[in-house]
Amino acid sequence: MEGLRAAARQGEELGVTLCIEPLNRFETYFLNTQEDAARLVREVGAHNVRVHFDTFHANIEGRHPANSVRAISKELGHVHISENDRGIPGTGHVDWRGVLTALKEIEYNGWMTIESFAEPGPELAAAAAIWRDLAPSGDELARRRLQFIKSLSRKVGIWWTVTFNSLLFAYDSGHAPQAPWSAGAIAPAFFSPDHSKR
Repeated sequence: MEGLRAAARQGEELGVTLCIEPLNRFETYFLNTQEDAARLVREVGAHNVRVHFDTFHANIEGRHPANSVRAISKELGHVHISENDRGIPGTGHVDWRGVLTALKEIEYNGWMTIESFAEPGPELAAAAAIWRDLAPSGDELARRRLQFIKSLSRKVGIWWTVTFNSLLFAYDSGHAPQAPWSAGAIAPAFFSPDHSKR
């Protein structure tokens, strides 16, 4: 706990938000559910320590990922979107309409990152247990994910400003909500709600 509080203080000095991502039970025994992560965030008690919601892990650990979004609304700081097999959203069984509707209901105002594992290097493939191609190419995977999420977002009444970042992290550009650091090798597109469309 003291380590997280110290990191939060350092992060605050640098304008950085720390987001704790609960991972599924096949990857770790520590913080498997959104509720576990939210409890830890509350115990740390720093405004710049938040929960990182990932649809892939929430699909494994949560009975209803959309309800998990609602339950952590006050602690939510970042969202990763990936299908249940880490492939293209809309090709599996994640309840995308439910998750996006929940984000709208809680008035989430932050980054939503498309987490992509197309053509991963050997270390990343081993760490994420990816033993097959998830799409014909990284470009195809990114294009189809972006089309699906933008189309469904419009249907549920969410408008997103989309930016692409070639750097290895998301950053606060001064024109969007503060974004936590995020590995660019697995995050080709960043979304931020566009409130001008409301």
